[in-house]
Amino acid sequence: MTLEWAMSNLLSHPEVLNKVKKDIDAQVGEERLMEESDIMKLHYLQSIMWETLRLHSVAPLLLPHMASADYTIGGYDVP
Repeated sequence: MTLEWAMSNLLSHPEVLNKVKKDIDAQVGEERLMEESDIMKLHYLQSIMWETLRLHSVAPLLLPHMASADYTIGGYDVP
């Protein structure tokens, strides 16, 4: 889900897509495929993924949480 949002955002902002492509080409090169170990060097790509997670969190898709019993924590009642 996050990767789909990232691709959608990159396609909507071609200047950002070009910048991340240049960063990947500079760090990895065009002769080989990117490997998992390359990701730590790609700070701009990491920033894009963190921003995508911030803007399009998957948390709303999760089931709601609720306590299995009533508790009092620090003077506050948790139903």
